[in-house]
Amino acid sequence: MQLAYVDVDMSMLGDGNNDAAEATKQRLAEATANNKAQVDRDKLNLERQKLQLDTYNAAAERQVKREQMENQLKIAKANKNKYDK
Repeated sequence: MQLAYVDVDMSMLGDGNNDAAEATKQRLAEATANNKAQVDRDKLNLERQKLQLDTYNAAAERQVKREQMENQLKIAKANKNKYDK
């Protein structure tokens, strides 16, 4: 990306032709707009990935809690049977 900026900036140092300078400024503005759009897309992508990971982590935590509850229930049943005899 930085190399593209250097090329655009070097072309602005041309022979003083205003049309070329305007075209260069236009290309620079387009490149800036494209970069901004890419940054926005990247931010949205990261936000989506974060949401997916949060959802996955919440599901994993629920599974762990379910397993803990099942284990506690088994232990409670075993203790009840052990002390009821």
